[in-house]
Amino acid sequence: MAKAWKKWNLEGGGLQSTNLALARGRKHRFLAYLLWPLFPAGAHAFYLAAYPRAAGFVSAGVAMLALFATGHRAAAAAVFGITLLFACYDLFWIDRRVVNLNKQLRLALSLRPGHGAPATFSGHYRDDNLDTYLEEKERERAGHSPLKIHEEAGTRQGRAPSFSEQEAHLQKQAVDRKPE
Repeated sequence: MAKAWKKWNLEGGGLQSTNLALARGRKHRFLAYLLWPLFPAGAHAFYLAAYPRAAGFVSAGVAMLALFATGHRAAAAAVFGITLLFACYDLFWIDRRVVNLNKQLRLALSLRPGHGAPATFSGHYRDDNLDTYLEEKERERAGHSPLKIHEEAGTRQGRAPSFSEQEAHLQKQAVDRKPE
């Protein structure tokens, strides 16, 4: 089941469908470099959706074959040499192209119409007591501890509480909130 998750239909929206579409559409450096030796056919450029570049490689390949077939071996070798120089440049270009294509894909998937916060989302807030909420937000500002976990759990202020300290704090909260 290594790649079976790529076939799931999660088109209902949200992060899962976005990640699935990204996994399906992203380009891979390894495959582009694997296709590079086929540069006279423009295989790596076609894979990376650089169609004018791919057409240039194909045209040069056809010109090489035509020159070679008509007995102009020196001219065919010259065209091959120039094409090889462009192909060598592509060894450096491939990495940048893959990164840019994947960034564009992520951006396009993130900005699709209908993909955003749900219609009923109005931010994170609490209606129960505005004063308590504002006090908590004030404590979260720089220089303040967002919760009094450190004091209640008996931890040092300079580090985050451990997992067991957090569990103890949550258990204490649960006991404090229990209706009698």
